[in-house]
Amino acid sequence: MMAESVLGRTLVGTVVLAGVLIAASLLGLAEFNSAVVTIFLTDVVAAVGLAVFMGNSGILSFGHPAFMGLAAYVSGLASMNPVLRRATLTTFPHLLSGISLPFWGGVCLAIGFVALFALTTGLAIVRLPRDAAAIATLGTLVIVNVVLVNARSITNGSQTLYGVALTVGWRGALVVAVLCVTIARLYREASAGLELRASREDEVAAAALGINVRRRRLEAWVLSAIISAAAGVLLGHFLGAFSPAQFYLTLTITVVAMVIVGGETTVSGVVMGTILVTAVLQVLGNWEDGASLGPIHIPALLGLPTLGLSVVLVLAVYFRRQGLFGRQELEFAVAGSARRRMSRRVRPGAREDVAEPLVDTSTEDVGVAKK
Repeated sequence: MMAESVLGRTLVGTVVLAGVLIAASLLGLAEFNSAVVTIFLTDVVAAVGLAVFMGNSGILSFGHPAFMGLAAYVSGLASMNPVLRRATLTTFPHLLSGISLPFWGGVCLAIGFVALFALTTGLAIVRLPRDAAAIATLGTLVIVNVVLVNARSITNGSQTLYGVALTVGWRGALVVAVLCVTIARLYREASAGLELRASREDEVAAAALGINVRRRRLEAWVLSAIISAAAGVLLGHFLGAFSPAQFYLTLTITVVAMVIVGGETTVSGVVMGTILVTAVLQVLGNWEDGASLGPIHIPALLGLPTLGLSVVLVLAVYFRRQGLFGRQELEFAVAGSARRRMSRRVRPGAREDVAEPLVDTSTEDVGVAKK
């Protein structure tokens, strides 16, 4: 009965978020263009991948764009036309120069490679305390960037890699985004996700209850890396040309901001945070060269999108420290608000200043201790 309840609410939540993504995509097509929508959906996948580890473990991670970069290069090179690859990369290893995989073959190779890399690095990272683990993830990002820049015969170094097959559009990105949101919701409600969140609240108590904290962290690290790899494949095969700089600090800051603004503990918050941050960046990007809002004239200001992102991040941390929905998923937040309004209508004399419960009763986090 409990399993059916968890699965049912997960499916409901996934359908709700799928509807939000579809609506946001259609609105983006009307207001901007398909390129903006595709990048937005790719950012959703990247943010969800980061939140699977960061939100459930409580460990801040700066390393997930490294997984995106590795996946983009592996998939792009594996599926590139051999003739074009030899023309673009004149020093490419001879033994590999004639090999070319179909698109899905390159995707599988990229995800498998990233999963193995995540498993290798995760074995060390999960043994560290939280603060040290966060620094180690940053070290992972730096190491991967240095390798990509210096492997000139394979990646074209710091220069742009051209010739990657353009096989991703906004519809394909939407399907992948919905799939990754579903995976994240299922993991969050599964026993592995519940146990990991229990260790986030109190690692010593969780270990005393028999939870293997290192194992749960490693599972989340690898799963989040796989989702991030999917985002890297989407971005690489949408752009068709990219360099290591596109998977470095700027992307890291943007994705971390999306997760923090929306709320790292819920999948709904991450999706809504990505929508909010994307809207701010796009609007301010259009105003960067100057704009007029009626009688108000905004002068040209280089770096206006970055400034706006910083302001949104500071405001979110100050006013909504736990994100847009706190620790509740979207469907529970909406249902709870509707119940409160209905209760006030039924009992017009009831007090409206009664404090709301601090515990998220929509999740099973507390139930871990009872197991």
